[in-house]
Amino acid sequence: MTTPILRFSLLGAMAISLVYAQSDSGRITGTVTDSTNSVVAHAGVTVTNEKTGQTRKAVANDEGIYLVTQLGPSTYTITAEAAGRRLRSSRE
Repeated sequence: MTTPILRFSLLGAMAISLVYAQSDSGRITGTVTDSTNSVVAHAGVTVTNEKTGQTRKAVANDEGIYLVTQLGPSTYTITAEAAGRRLRSSRE
């Protein structure tokens, strides 16, 4: 028979293992800027996995910040476009 303290300790140990679980996915975040280093709001961002060619798209917010999550381990090319013009390309 377990006591309430032991039961709480076991639940706590299980919860800690969930908190510290490892993940094989990552994220890329950044700020879209133009050639004058001005922030570009609402730019379209495309993240391309160089190994598979798979793409993920995001839109930058009012401050030009974008976030792409759930990315597998690989090398990625990041391209941003706004108003039909290509801004910058980066490799992560």
